Formats: sequence, structure tokens, C-alpha cells
Amino acid sequence: MPKAELRRVPDDDLDRRVLEYDRASLATPRQYRHGEPLPVLLAALTRTLTQAWHHAAVAEIMSELDELPEDLRPRARAWLLSQAPQVEAETLGAEVLGALATRTPTADDQRLVKRLVDQGAHERFVEAWKDVLGPAPDVGRVARGLAEGAVEPAWTRAREWSGVLPVETVAPWTTALAVLTAAFGPVTDIRFERLNGEAAWGRSPMTLEEVRALPVLDAAQAIAHWRPGDAEWLVSARELGRVLEDAVKADPASWGATPVQVAVALKHPTYLAHYLRGLAQSNALDELDLEAVTEVLELVAAHPWEVVPLGRDDGFEYDRDWSEAERAGVALIKATAEADCRWARKPSWQRMSRVPWNFGGGLLIVRPR
Repeated sequence: MPKAELRRVPDDDLDRRVLEYDRASLATPRQYRHGEPLPVLLAALTRTLTQAWHHAAVAEIMSELDELPEDLRPRARAWLLSQAPQVEAETLGAEVLGALATRTPTADDQRLVKRLVDQGAHERFVEAWKDVLGPAPDVGRVARGLAEGAVEPAWTRAREWSGVLPVETVAPWTTALAVLTAAFGPVTDIRFERLNGEAAWGRSPMTLEEVRALPVLDAAQAIAHWRPGDAEWLVSARELGRVLEDAVKADPASWGATPVQVAVALKHPTYLAHYLRGLAQSNALDELDLEAVTEVLELVAAHPWEVVPLGRDDGFEYDRDWSEAERAGVALIKATAEADCRWARKPSWQRMSRVPWNFGGGLLIVRPR
């Protein structure tokens, strides 16, 4: 299984970024870029899994998949469980439950649900799936959200999954989904086809040179205040966040001098996530103001303000919640521990390592080496 090779694929690899919104089955052949590293490795992975389930229990294979990168792991799990023979209904239902809570559906998720329906086993999971979807909003609330350009993430998630889950699961959402369908059109299985053809790629509204030319707080405010115009279809907050990350990584002394002020200026969790990743990847961890950085992490963990839209496509153009910013905070803590810098020997690092991150309701504590 090419686990180590997949872990070495860079985060900014083009095919890895395309996979963020390509919802075809993991094993669907590509008509372009099929010889690039990630497509080759994913094809090798699915071939290996096909052989593995003839010789090992699915649970054992799933434990091996836990070593895959975080963004690739759920796609591999969904494909395995959608294809492997003799998978218990409880395993299928739990996987759908986890996917429903964290991401938009793929063709492999659709097959998972179909397997349960074909087995007549889906009914035992309907109530749990309903709980994850949450209560449906009334028509007035949806209409106001559409008028204000403030479509809530839960509505988008329910709309995306409505064409995958059994009808009784989304029945409470019927009226709300009708209003969303009037605004955005019906959800069809076309979304599960492989994205083929060369596509134009997104770009940032500010270049790295433009960001670095401004004083740090001015740059942070300029980033936070940017919004896409009606004609800017390829310009996104995600790309702007990546430019911010590169700027922080290139000049951690300036960007790390007043982290609380920078964080408050950036405000949106999309930009805070890229800011923290830039600090984590810098070569100056032991020069940062530890107490101030800890305050930033506590701010992120507290989710002090609502997430506002930064584009048309939440989840790709910008983060719809605080989860990525939290993960970036944990990555920063881990970076200090792995670097074995002076932080790990200070009482203030112990405070930092105990910031209460909300991962499934548990307290994550990172300890230095």
C-alpha cells in the first residue's frame, strides 16, 4: 500500500487540490493528468485494496488507512467500504454518519448508502442521520438568508446530501430544500462524474509581493476586507490565504511580532488558519512571543465570532467554520514540540499545549518530546 508515497505528495499539489472538489469515485479513470504522481498513487492504492480484502479483514485494512493524510483518508475509506464484500451494516452506517457530519458526498458515499438500502438495513440509521443534519429552518429564515447572501453551512450540507440519503432522512427538510432548489437548481448525479478537461485555476487578488510590501497590520486589514466582485470567478479567499501563509513563512519575525493584533485584524478563520500554518512552517519558532501566540490559539479555540461568507462556494473558496483554524493551531503546537525549541521547557508552553480544542468533544493535549 503506497501510504508513505501518498504522505509525500505536497499539500499544494495541483491534483491534490483538484481532489478537494472532484466527487467522482476514487477509482474512476482520468482522461487527463493520469500520469501525474497523485493519480498514479491513488490508482495503485485502489488496486492494492482490491487485493487486500481477499486476505485480510476490512477492519485491519481500515486501520492501515488511518496512516494516510487527513484529506485522502476519508476518500479511501469510503471507496473501500463501498466496494469490499461482506462489510457489516454497522460499519457502513457509521461511515456515512461520519461523512455526513464533515464533508460533501462523493460517488463512493452514494454507493455506501445504496448498499445499506439494498440490504434493507438503512432504517436503523435514519434517526442518527437526521440528528446530524439537524433541524430544518423555516421558509422565512431560508429566504432571508438567500436575500442577504448568508446561506448557512448546514443548509448547504443538507442540500448536497439530499440526493444521496433515503428520502425519509431528509423529509423534515423538504420545504427548506425546495426554496434552496429554486435558488440554486436541483442536485443531480452529474456532480459525481469525473472532472475532465484542463481547467483554469484560482488566483489570489493580491500577490505575495503586494502583501509583503505593506506593513503587517495594513496587509492583514487589506486581506480581511477583500471580497470578490461579481465578475471575479477565479479569484478566491482561499488563494489569498495561501499568499498570506507564504508571506508569514517568509517573514515570521514581522508577522509574529504582534500576533494578537494580526489575528484580530484577519478575523476570518480561513485567514487565521493560513496565518497559523505560516508560523508553524517558519524557521523562527523559538523567536515568537509565546504568550501572545497562546492568546491567539485560545481565541481560535473559543470561536469568538460568526463565520461570514467570503465567496460563492463555502468549503472550497473559504472555510465555513473554525475547524481548519483549530487544526492549524494544533499543527503549530506540534511544530514547537517536534522542533524541541525552548518553548517546551517553559511553563507557558504547558499552558499553550492545553488549549481546549473541540475535536469530537475531546481535549487534545500535545506533549513535547
